[in-house]
Amino acid sequence: LILIDLKMPSMSGIETVRRIRQMPFTQPIKIIALTGLDDDQIRKDCKAVGIDSVLTKPLREEQLRPIVVLARTAVSSLT
Repeated sequence: LILIDLKMPSMSGIETVRRIRQMPFTQPIKIIALTGLDDDQIRKDCKAVGIDSVLTKPLREEQLRPIVVLARTAVSSLT
């Protein structure tokens, strides 16, 4: 599971994910983007680079908990 903020100082989260997804072994890894803006274009851009979910900040525990549980379950099934 990768949590990434879309607004970072030296490279955008979208560009970072684009580079991560170029590595074939990262395909099964779930990537969740965090953003302060809830915008349709941002969601489209995220989907285009392989981001699985977009959560709007401020983040609440109840938003993140089910995603973490699913990610942990997926990892457990691999071992």
